Amino acid sequence: MSKPESALWDYLQGVLPLGGHYSRIESNDTSPGIPDVHYCINGIAGFIELKIGDAPFGDRGLRKSQRDWFEMQVAQGGRVWILAQVGALCFLIPGKYWEDFNQATLKQLEKIAAYIWTRPIESPTSALRTILRR
Repeated sequence: MSKPESALWDYLQGVLPLGGHYSRIESNDTSPGIPDVHYCINGIAGFIELKIGDAPFGDRGLRKSQRDWFEMQVAQGGRVWILAQVGALCFLIPGKYWEDFNQATLKQLEKIAAYIWTRPIESPTSALRTILRR
């Protein structure tokens, strides 16, 4: 996980719903492509990939191994998300949009996001509790 993504993880830990279990994953050698965070909230498990930068993300977006992982997971009905931060805006994007993510403009991110919030002004905790269980 890059330094900016590590800072995003630090922030995320303070806004994720209480009572859930969250694990940061570092597995480049054992399972390339697996997202940065695994979560389980009331028996519902899923993954979140963290990205921070400018839209479109291009080469700073999902790597080939990540795109392959997302494709397989989404095909099997897995719960996967991309949390992308652009400036102060945070976009929670359903994994089914993995193919569109790298080249998405800010306007396109707004259209495909399940939830958008401004950091640090808004707290996404209650919305995340609902959305991450979909």
